[in-house]
Amino acid sequence: MKYDHLLVRYGELTLKGSNRKKFVNQLRNNVNKSLKGLDGFVVKGKRDRMYIELEDHADINEITYRLSKIFGIKSISPVLKVEKTLEAMSAAAIKFAQQFEENSTFKIDVKRADKNFPMDTYELQRELGGAVLKHFDNISVNVKRPDHEIRVEVRLDAIYMYEEVVAGAGGLPVGTGGKTLLMLSGGIDSPVAGMEVMRRGVTIEAIHFHSPPFTSDQAKEKSY
Repeated sequence: MKYDHLLVRYGELTLKGSNRKKFVNQLRNNVNKSLKGLDGFVVKGKRDRMYIELEDHADINEITYRLSKIFGIKSISPVLKVEKTLEAMSAAAIKFAQQFEENSTFKIDVKRADKNFPMDTYELQRELGGAVLKHFDNISVNVKRPDHEIRVEVRLDAIYMYEEVVAGAGGLPVGTGGKTLLMLSGGIDSPVAGMEVMRRGVTIEAIHFHSPPFTSDQAKEKSY
């Protein structure tokens, strides 16, 4: 499957109300820094989602991996951006189903953020599921425990369709919660504590006091 976008869902910054724009901008800056050295993409941060527009030569696996390590991101999905017509959605659903194993099961899951879209959730699920079943006679529907789930998000600008959801690091974007110092002693506790503080949006500067013979060269190496 050749995807044209990555859909990035925000973590806890969705709760930040009037400060949300600041948090989204910081997250976009962090994403651009993390993806430095890669090409073939454009980052578009919006109020409720971030979209990574992909060119044909983009390394989608590497981009997704780097995004999954950024605090402030809840999850990532490779998606197809589709026109807001039943015909376009049906064609995309069939494209997804072409990847399914023989005799496997599937379901259609629709989330309709655009409440003005002329078809409701259940109509879309029925129509898209029917289009897939008409095209393939070796797969079937299972709404409780499907092997595959074609997810459809009806948003104001377009339809986004996907199957995979990759977990992100969660939390808040680093740079939105002040600064602090972290002393690295050479043990595991300090870096773990540092990661948890960063998860709350805090920027950290790490320091290590090398004072032989009371601290070892091994502790110094670990701190680097």
